[in-house]
Amino acid sequence: MSVIEKIKAKAAADLKHIVLAEGTEPRTVQAAQKIVAQKLAKVTLVGAKAEVEAKAAELGVDLTGVGVVDPAACEKTPVYAQKLFDGGVDDPVHIGLDLLVSYIGVAAQGDVFPLRDV
Repeated sequence: MSVIEKIKAKAAADLKHIVLAEGTEPRTVQAAQKIVAQKLAKVTLVGAKAEVEAKAAELGVDLTGVGVVDPAACEKTPVYAQKLFDGGVDDPVHIGLDLLVSYIGVAAQGDVFPLRDV
């Protein structure tokens, strides 16, 4: 078994949920489909749903099983953004736009980052 095969086997055995912030980038869309198809992780792309779907169609990528969260349409975006600003995560870090977008995507899925009082 090669190193890559071992890594894939380990990932498949302990399925995690990953959120990819650049949901309309070609390599990100393609990677999301491959990860889900190989059952290596649950994947959520962050971006405008219509734009993500259009990019997938342009690339001939089937996004079945891939979630899409649009921060602009997510009703809790302001709450998550305020929590980040206030240090509402257990391990505060310097907050950049990519982190904010990823955080919103993950929090909207409801299964990672511990939020206090949301």
